[in-house]
Amino acid sequence: MEFPSRFLKKLEIYQQIRKGEGISRYKHLWKYEAAFLQYSYGGGHQHLSNFVSRSNFKKWIEYVTPFDPKTDEKKLNNVIANLFWRGYIDVVERINYKKTNIPFSQLKLGQKLLNRKEMAYVSNLFGGESNFDYRANQEGLLVGEVLNEINNKNPLSQIINKYKYNWVLDSIWLLVFYGLFKFIFPENIFRDIEKIHFGFSGLNLNYPILALIFIFLVWPLISFIIRRVLISIEK
Repeated sequence: MEFPSRFLKKLEIYQQIRKGEGISRYKHLWKYEAAFLQYSYGGGHQHLSNFVSRSNFKKWIEYVTPFDPKTDEKKLNNVIANLFWRGYIDVVERINYKKTNIPFSQLKLGQKLLNRKEMAYVSNLFGGESNFDYRANQEGLLVGEVLNEINNKNPLSQIINKYKYNWVLDSIWLLVFYGLFKFIFPENIFRDIEKIHFGFSGLNLNYPILALIFIFLVWPLISFIIRRVLISIEK
């Protein structure tokens, strides 16, 4: 079992992803951002201290989703910039110590870690064959972990992981509605509803069984349909 605080972070990430908008509302770029983070957590980022070049950044996206950055370098620049400014990747600038007066030993192996808090956005900051390298940080890898769970190559694992997150989120809303129902309707009416029995072919299904069916099957399905309708309206 995961520690609750870590699971809640992953739950928040999934809630944004399942809305169809990813971690931001720039939907047309999210699938590329997600591809990099997913591959980083999965197969690419096994050595956490290592950074990857711009060319490898492209390849990691292409391992997950078709992307031809040669036709749109600006798109790739924006993907990198979005991940950097949201705090999901770290960026280092390679420095040629021979062109400076700083001893090589003081340059931390010739690389300078960029601090997003001390920088203003420049659209072409990471454009072209720049001297920057990249790696997913802890926040980015957490997003990548969620993406790997819900996009798992094993269909059964994918279904279980999605159901797990969806059920928790839907249960929270169900508790909210339950609380509102208890507040609005008199106690005696709610108690009468709980006593209802339904007969099917001579088999009596009491309220607890119906409640379990509703909580684990019917309510998640209703929530899914509502969510898809809302996403379609927004699009």
